[in-house]
Amino acid sequence: MDSGEQERTRKLGVIWDMLLCVVGRLLFAVSVNVLIAPLNLYSVGFTGIAQLLRTFCLRVLQIQPPAGLDLTGIIFCLLNIPVLFLAWFGIGRRFFWRTLFITVISSFFMAVIPVPTAPLLEDTLTVCIVGGVMAGVGAGIALTAGGSGGGQDVLGVYLSKKHPNMSVGVVSILISILVYGACFIYFDLKVLIYSFIYSTITSLMLDRVYYQNIKLLVEIETENPDLCVRLARGLNRHVTQLSARSDDGHACFRLTTVITKAERSTLLELTRGMDRQAFVVFSDRIHVSGHFVKPIQ
Repeated sequence: MDSGEQERTRKLGVIWDMLLCVVGRLLFAVSVNVLIAPLNLYSVGFTGIAQLLRTFCLRVLQIQPPAGLDLTGIIFCLLNIPVLFLAWFGIGRRFFWRTLFITVISSFFMAVIPVPTAPLLEDTLTVCIVGGVMAGVGAGIALTAGGSGGGQDVLGVYLSKKHPNMSVGVVSILISILVYGACFIYFDLKVLIYSFIYSTITSLMLDRVYYQNIKLLVEIETENPDLCVRLARGLNRHVTQLSARSDDGHACFRLTTVITKAERSTLLELTRGMDRQAFVVFSDRIHVSGHFVKPIQ
């Protein structure tokens, strides 16, 4: 493959990722505006904060949005302005541009998709299940395509670089406590419970779709002693190599490492490039204790 063809392939890949981000965030926005907003339920993260502020503006301040726009999208965009500065100055330019793109797309969809005056489905639990699945799949598709969710994701990445005990998960939990605390204080218990069910289903579906949240144990049997170094450098992962012997008596090497599901194709490409006869076994549903980095897309 010449350099021109490689460049075309790279551009097509970028376009495909952008399309996936758009589709994913569209699904998420439909879930929030069309399904849970008419029932006065709330998501988590910056979306949940935007929904709470929308309710405050409509009910207390009596602020009406411009015709054809919903306040959730406008507020979500404003909330993300400070964290975009963090992404630019504290994380990296590439991360900033991807975050900016996904923030603009998310804000646009949540602003222009109208909130129905009456719920589309009467059963609240059904709405939580359908909406949670749709939101989780949408967010997972966007993240898999390299689109940061903005908001708490940016805060989590930034704080984890500054403070070793912080992480995206910790920041998400703190913001969730803030959102659910407000639901508990200002609304009835039903709103809190059903909002929690919706967000839990969203998180479960996101973990199944977002490949970087799925870890794979990889075991490789090869006769090429250089494959270990190749994989370690190509994947930026620690790879353990043990000397072994196959059933036919030939000397071989057994390699072991842990990767994310998103790195599976890269590992296979690196392996086949050095040993087409290598035997590769993947195992998922594993738990990792220790230093395991999920790289920023």
